[in-house]
Amino acid sequence: MSNSNLQMVSRLLIATVEELDISSQQFELAVHRYTDLGQWLVDQGIGDPDVYPQGSFRLGTVLRPTGGEDFDIDLVFLRFLAKESITQDEIRAQAGQLLRAYIAARGANNGNPALRERGRCWELIYSGDRFHMDVLPVIPDPDGDDTAVLLSDRDMYLWQHSNPIGYADWFWKSMGEAVGVGRAQLATTLNRDVEDVPQWLVRTTLQRVVQLLKLHRDTFFQSNPQDKPASILITTLATHAYGGESDLYETFRKVARNLPSHVEWRNGTYWVPNPAHGDENFADKWNTNLDRKRHFDRWIEALIADTDRWATSNGVDESVRSLGAAFGTAPVQAGAKRVGAGLSSLVAAGGLSVVQQGRLTQTGGIKIPPHDFHGPDQ
Repeated sequence: MSNSNLQMVSRLLIATVEELDISSQQFELAVHRYTDLGQWLVDQGIGDPDVYPQGSFRLGTVLRPTGGEDFDIDLVFLRFLAKESITQDEIRAQAGQLLRAYIAARGANNGNPALRERGRCWELIYSGDRFHMDVLPVIPDPDGDDTAVLLSDRDMYLWQHSNPIGYADWFWKSMGEAVGVGRAQLATTLNRDVEDVPQWLVRTTLQRVVQLLKLHRDTFFQSNPQDKPASILITTLATHAYGGESDLYETFRKVARNLPSHVEWRNGTYWVPNPAHGDENFADKWNTNLDRKRHFDRWIEALIADTDRWATSNGVDESVRSLGAAFGTAPVQAGAKRVGAGLSSLVAAGGLSVVQQGRLTQTGGIKIPPHDFHGPDQ
């Protein structure tokens, strides 16, 4: 395949995933919602709490759902209590009481969310805003570092170890200089100083690869979503497989081929350890249900076959059809339409411009709000 065609596939991949970034309006609304809730929880003074986002919102890998689903935000609700002073049932119940009180006091003017208990968290459902917020009550982990936490689970007897801040720090560090490059590009786009652009607005090649992996997974498991591998598992394996490359297609292809090589086999069990807390195993469900591992292997086979197929695509139309089968027709066609004129002229001329990294679509007008509640800058 010619170099110009490889660049064409990269351009189409970028355009596709940019179509699925949440809009600036969705971003601002989500930040407003979790800031309001976080400040209210802190104001209650229960256990000297700390509140901060975790997961894809913190990592910069959130996707706007392609179907009728909502996008979600994961919010950690840390209370500085000793492990011996509270039970798992008590911390979940108290969090539920506080969230009900929040809805009663402020819900009418803040999306009027409904509340539902999940295994490890409480879910606030903002049906009118098309997103939900998962609030995870935790306490400090006395056996971990300064950012390690213990979380409760209705289905588990023991407290579970985790470290959302440590994990996010590891993820961002893995991107190296690309983060600084992305911040500089955004500073130019937003007409701000680099220091005024938080890193969680950046979109690097690794972040785009993770987003595309999640999108491919969602398409592959559309008929059986209960079997799809967790986003944290995919993000961890992809980060291990990433080597600092910048071209999106070549990086995606390399990462896809190397995902399985970072799954460990320890004493008869599968392990994908949390790099910020080795006691947390992101592959633990494979060991209790081997079908989940088999579904993962089937997905990897399809993923590799798709990336190989793109390398032999002949022209824009065939590439769009091939990518549409892997990621869904709508986002691929929308992305192709947005860059179609440029692609056509460049292909006709026999060359394509170098792929940019660190881009963020729909950034115009984004206001970077202050965070008045506790917790590090996200």
